[in-house]
Amino acid sequence: MEKNRSAWNINPLLVSIFCVVFLIKFLNSFYLYGHSDPLNYHLAMTKLLMEISSADAYKNNIQFLVSGFFDYLYIIPNLIFKNRFFSQLMGQNMHFLFSLGLGSLFLLKKIPNRAIAFLGAIMILTMARSANFYLYAKNDGVLASMGLICAVYIIDSKKIHPIIAGLLLGILPAIKMTGLFLVLPLLVIFFYKSKRRYYDSAICLSTLFLVWSPILVRNYYFMKNPLFPGLIKLFPGNMHSAAKGFYGASINSTFKLQILWEQFHACFFPKVIFFLTPVFMYLNFKKDRKINLYLFVITVFFLLYITINGGIIAPRFYFPCHFILAFFAAKTLLSHFNKLKRWHLPILLLLTLSDSKIDKSISYIKKEYSNYTTADNTRKIVNKMIPHTTFWNKIESSGETKTYIISDLLTQFYHAPKGIFVEHPMHSPKANFFYSCTEKDLRKLDRYSYALLYHQHENPCYDKIRKHGLKLHSQREITLYRIR
Repeated sequence: MEKNRSAWNINPLLVSIFCVVFLIKFLNSFYLYGHSDPLNYHLAMTKLLMEISSADAYKNNIQFLVSGFFDYLYIIPNLIFKNRFFSQLMGQNMHFLFSLGLGSLFLLKKIPNRAIAFLGAIMILTMARSANFYLYAKNDGVLASMGLICAVYIIDSKKIHPIIAGLLLGILPAIKMTGLFLVLPLLVIFFYKSKRRYYDSAICLSTLFLVWSPILVRNYYFMKNPLFPGLIKLFPGNMHSAAKGFYGASINSTFKLQILWEQFHACFFPKVIFFLTPVFMYLNFKKDRKINLYLFVITVFFLLYITINGGIIAPRFYFPCHFILAFFAAKTLLSHFNKLKRWHLPILLLLTLSDSKIDKSISYIKKEYSNYTTADNTRKIVNKMIPHTTFWNKIESSGETKTYIISDLLTQFYHAPKGIFVEHPMHSPKANFFYSCTEKDLRKLDRYSYALLYHQHENPCYDKIRKHGLKLHSQREITLYRIR
């Protein structure tokens, strides 16, 4: 035992690495990212909800219905800051704190051995596949941390309270619909552990649906599909034609056997250290098979995902699996703590850091600092770091009246002035005509004062805008026209 204890004098190093990496990621969350998702619906939705009614917001942009519980918290930075530069940064930091921050700190709390706990927490903090998606003002990382908390509660708790289980399970799909892929295997485990206590099962399911119901009711009311954007091929609801094409390709894509390995890799091997998962699984079969239930949850998640959306390889959809894998690894090491040799932990630490891409994270901080200290004002920072926002400098708006813009590309709407509304065919039913415009549809352009064009479509609407519109500004192959 003394020999084993002497192996853990690496603890101060682990604590130091954890603190440094946590600080780097924390600072990364204050880099102004230009990814389209937050600036077109995660953040933009809450901005719009402060300007118009929720009914109008959801009817005019069905993309807002992809949002979940956490997205509504982004109204907080919008209320605190009138300047969108600061509110976006606060939103990004919120996502970091409730994803990488919450996940790593939760693991630290749940693993009693300090060395293994810090190693596991570093695994979470150094997830490098699609790493910026933990820092954008989105919800993917929050689903990961809440999925981990829910999985640990249901698998490790000796006594599960059905209301708490239902609350945690209901929150998952209410954050993001892919949370359902976690709910199903965790429910199976809950039912098994309940040992035919049907009353507990009924309470758990009732609580689950009660928590999830606001999202289900909202989506059914506006889309006639409570699971939107899922299962739209089975339940298209009242979705307009342009949206069907977009969501069918991006969220309900058919699985292809030739990409099976890529999907498997995206789910099970986000880090080099997780190539040891088969070894961990074998060790658990020999000593504590219950730990392998975490792999059962991940496997069911994987199978459900490739069945529903298997044509899209996107590591961010597997974020909950990545957090659970880190806990699974830490739990396995804890179970075999007395058998670990002196050199094991340094090797595991090197494997954990080998693909962390911390150098890239540091470069973001340097670029962030340079941009923030050399600009004259926040608008120039926004325009430099998110070039598409330069369009909003060219548009006249009093903020008191509504100005509508038709666009065929997502254009970081969040930073548009008050009173500006961008309508895109894939998300706005009133712009559904744009891609298939005929002579009869030309009058529908009267609704719009401006147009943002990227595609080279040939139809009467595009022809009219190009020939008769006033070209105001071009940026990265997108052109802004005044059309009336």
